[in-house]
Amino acid sequence: MPHRADGPIDLTVLCHGASQPEAQGLSGGYPSSVQVRLLLRAADLAAGFTAGRMPASIEEAGGHLVALAAKERTPVAPADAIVMMTTGGGGYGDPLKRQPDAVAKDVEAGLVSAAVARAVHGVVLDPSGAIDAAATETARHAIRQARLAEARPPASDRPIRRVALDQAVLRIADAVALVDTDAGSVFACQDCGTVLCAGHDDPKSGAAVRETAIDRLSPWNRFGLVGEIVVREFFCPACAHQLATQVRRKDDPILYDTVLADGRRAAPRAAAE
Repeated sequence: MPHRADGPIDLTVLCHGASQPEAQGLSGGYPSSVQVRLLLRAADLAAGFTAGRMPASIEEAGGHLVALAAKERTPVAPADAIVMMTTGGGGYGDPLKRQPDAVAKDVEAGLVSAAVARAVHGVVLDPSGAIDAAATETARHAIRQARLAEARPPASDRPIRRVALDQAVLRIADAVALVDTDAGSVFACQDCGTVLCAGHDDPKSGAAVRETAIDRLSPWNRFGLVGEIVVREFFCPACAHQLATQVRRKDDPILYDTVLADGRRAAPRAAAE
């Protein structure tokens, strides 16, 4: 809030990531939220502070909410309030692979809510905060089933086949493995060994793909370009292991960005959806 200011002050906002999440996830991890800069016109929080009340949410703060652009200049009156939420980093790995006890500790520490623990990590906690193992197994199975049901299948209609992961010659993070077979090198899911594509292609070319609205991943994202930006999730078509995510405009083609530069394999094709 403006402090010791009898009249309006000049606010200049300069930030990035206000329209779309810019901190990308790795190996199936989700991206961060957007950067948020809000102005609460006529919130008049001083009266509440004097009475010892601290608002716990934007709604409790009151006032007329104005979402500021990434680059904007605006006057701020003494009764106005500025809300700034700085995004964190992207996630690492399929959220369903995070150990339930680690998720429970995150909830206990206030890093995530119990609702997010269930919706994103598939971890179900009882009222005391203890892990419900049976419900967690059921929830994670349901999330995997929903992934495959809501995703587009791979462009190739080849039958599912698996390779032995102990024959892998290269592992890319916790997502995929390169396996040399008698028929040539292939990329396979590092969770179940399902073959995704040939070694000279991008592993995402053999994945199932789902597009998710950004505000489904974080309530802060409602201040971004919800109608234009999506998060693309890439799954193993057999076990639904989340291999990668991308933040893209709805009409943009899939970005094939993985290539092995070992002198034996060509760059992946620049394929459209």
